[in-house]
Amino acid sequence: MEVKQRKGKQPPPQGAKQASELTEQPKKAAATKSRGPSCFARLQFWGGILFFLCILTYHATSYYYTGNFKWRYDDVLGPTVTLADSLHVKDRPQFIDLVFRVIGGPLRFLLSWMSTSSLPTINGSLDFPELREKVRVVRDDNGVPHIYANNTHDAYFAQGFVHAQDRLFQMEVNRLVSAGRVSELVGAPGLNTDRFMRTIGLHLVGERVWNELDTEMKEIIQAYTDGINAFIRMGQFPIEFTLAGHTPSRWHPQNVTSFYRLMVWQLSAGWGLEVTRTMLAVAVGEERAREWDLEYPKENPATLPLDLEKKLVTELLKKQKDGVLNSDQPVPGVNRKGGSNTWAVDSAHSATGKPLLASDPHLKQTVPSTWYFNHMIVPSEKINVWGASVPGIPSMAIGHNEHAAWGVTLSFVDVEDLFIEKLNEDESQYEFKGSWHPVTQRKEIIHMKGKSEPHVETVRETHHGPILTTVVPSMINNSAFAGVAYASTILKNDVAPGIKGMFGLARMKNYKDFRETCSRITDISLNIVYADVHGDIAYHATGTAPKRMGHHTGLNAVPGWTGEYDWTGEYIPPAEFPHGVNPNKGFVHSCNHKIISDDFPHYLGRAWMNGYRGRRIEELLSAKPKHSLKDFADYQHDVMSFPGKEFVAAVKHHLGAPTESRFQTLSADVQAAARALYDWDNFIRSDSVGASIYEVARYFVVRNLAEPSLGADLADLLLGKGAVPLLKLDNEYFGYDTVSILRMLDPKATKQSWWLEQAGGANKVLISALSGAATWLKRELGNDIKQWQWGRIHQWPFPHGLAEIKPLDQVFNLKSIPVGGDTDTLLQMAFSPEEPYDASCFIPSTQLLYDVGNWSRSVWKFYPGNSGNLGSLHYNDFH
Repeated sequence: MEVKQRKGKQPPPQGAKQASELTEQPKKAAATKSRGPSCFARLQFWGGILFFLCILTYHATSYYYTGNFKWRYDDVLGPTVTLADSLHVKDRPQFIDLVFRVIGGPLRFLLSWMSTSSLPTINGSLDFPELREKVRVVRDDNGVPHIYANNTHDAYFAQGFVHAQDRLFQMEVNRLVSAGRVSELVGAPGLNTDRFMRTIGLHLVGERVWNELDTEMKEIIQAYTDGINAFIRMGQFPIEFTLAGHTPSRWHPQNVTSFYRLMVWQLSAGWGLEVTRTMLAVAVGEERAREWDLEYPKENPATLPLDLEKKLVTELLKKQKDGVLNSDQPVPGVNRKGGSNTWAVDSAHSATGKPLLASDPHLKQTVPSTWYFNHMIVPSEKINVWGASVPGIPSMAIGHNEHAAWGVTLSFVDVEDLFIEKLNEDESQYEFKGSWHPVTQRKEIIHMKGKSEPHVETVRETHHGPILTTVVPSMINNSAFAGVAYASTILKNDVAPGIKGMFGLARMKNYKDFRETCSRITDISLNIVYADVHGDIAYHATGTAPKRMGHHTGLNAVPGWTGEYDWTGEYIPPAEFPHGVNPNKGFVHSCNHKIISDDFPHYLGRAWMNGYRGRRIEELLSAKPKHSLKDFADYQHDVMSFPGKEFVAAVKHHLGAPTESRFQTLSADVQAAARALYDWDNFIRSDSVGASIYEVARYFVVRNLAEPSLGADLADLLLGKGAVPLLKLDNEYFGYDTVSILRMLDPKATKQSWWLEQAGGANKVLISALSGAATWLKRELGNDIKQWQWGRIHQWPFPHGLAEIKPLDQVFNLKSIPVGGDTDTLLQMAFSPEEPYDASCFIPSTQLLYDVGNWSRSVWKFYPGNSGNLGSLHYNDFH
């Protein structure tokens, strides 16, 4: 395999002519790395001494471990290791911080030099017996590899190889997480993560998926894993392996399919809502819990344009003899008339005369990123695709080929349910429809680093699914969840694997191909927006969803013993999911918001996000007749806040002007805060004082309403914290706390909110929130209100997984950036409900702008760099 460094930061133009631009090199030529110190061994020795002194100093202080290592993962498209929340500080001497700051710089320098041993080979030739023909890998100045192969086997071998070159530690963690083997890396602290993963059994699902794949897919995945193993044989491991004392083993194809299913599981929706909603109803009763329900704002749009939905519904109804689909279900209490963005405009609405497409998936920021950019060219197979891949999985998740571009968001279709089982005394049997059935059991052996004896986990299952009671923190010792079984389409044996459909995206030539490809993506719940050179734009939701009995809406955990809430055993076919092409209005968009209207024949759930981002992009796309890529870039950075505007209007209605008597008894700081809020322009810019007051006051309102009755932990869940936050960052309530308080504060509300009554009424709640916000901002940012800027408390962090071991934060982390936006702006910069206000939850992990008429005008941004190797120039070249 020939490797080469290409000058120039832009990706080479697509097409067969690329091959002639490359300089031939001898096949057996010695390969060279990008750089490496001649005194590496000496630096490694002294770096080890310095690191040892750091750790010794660390343990000699009053730091202590309370929870040991924990692991946190990306909510969308894959996990990443971190030790967050595991390391706590108690009475730490200030001089220790100074010591770490002094040590951090030299340690970063030394560890960076040590890391050069695993930098990619970028010039020369490498000989691998697995290759069938010659392959060339050309890296541009952004560190993006361009793979030229004569067959798909060799192309995917090369992709596996370059993934491993740049992201091996990230891939190793992903593999261990999906297999429930984190304890092999970190020891006993990883046990709870492994217990949960072994319980839901994604490693078994991965085995099944592999066995069900056809020969073509097996050959591709085998070639990809062979490429990973080829790099592992070279022994050039990133510095994280040295620090963790871990050596990666060979990859197997089942590691790929298991990690793929982990990614699918993390993109699934439903059960987090049921955990929170059930706990809420138990705590305060059904009527009071209903005030926080996910009621989609009626002003916000649906993804599928009305003309396309009417056409689709007509087609679906024709398939039923009686004109009614069996899965039609009412959703009581929902009035809907109307973590990512993607949209497209057609030729008539484009300044270029050809479609334009934008995509910016929103994920938790990590170092390295979830994404890895690369380019694959296989002329014999007519493959020429460029875009963002996920290390550990072959092919591209987002990108374009010569014919079409596509972007993705999470659809939030409800594919999960919780069933409360009625168990006998020794929990060996469960009741179902009046009969008792055995609870099946399997033993999972979990090996732990540093322990001679493994942990044996007994996993119990009913026909609904695995019982989660002992492995979900909020369920442990909670009588409301005794014997709760978890049902998910991800775990069902009768749901076909959709990984082959994802591979089809790279080969699409027209809308027909797009439609067929999306219909084959049977397991992953996505919205895919499409644009092609023929002038077509389109939308398609992917995956499948269960048909539920009765009026089961997936809102609460339901009785499992009666059978009245069970799944029918049938699934909504992917071909009947919402889709359409060339809407009358000339554009399509998806921002995780509601995808269909309430009268759609199939029930797909109610867990979509609140729709404010969707409302904003619809407003912008409707505001002018034609759009350019420059316009699209501006839209991706737009920070206008609809809920902010509504919140200010509610405050003005209830409290009146700051000059009124009720304000005169308050401090000058509160009066100044109210004036700044009233004068705010509703744009959440990083330098905005009004935005800070809105965000902090809104947060105080939610906390002051929820915590007195629920406590801090349940309030965190109500604000959207994940039921298993180390594996799923959020739950389906995320973003709906704002919708709920605006509904409670609505001047047109016909009934007084119980939550407002408990807190003393709207006036008291809002004055308390403004006072709390002013006090907090003054304490954090000083007396001068002009300094209360949003970007000073809302920064974009770049954390590495090892950063909680001081001073490795100064080695691996990158500097935080002041930034605007929040959960509800197109530039989504969401903060975690239990850790405000940094943008530590969801951010635009990459921003892609595609000009279908001229691919060379397309633009992409990517943070922080393509390499996960500390010593690489591409570790942070986009930061």
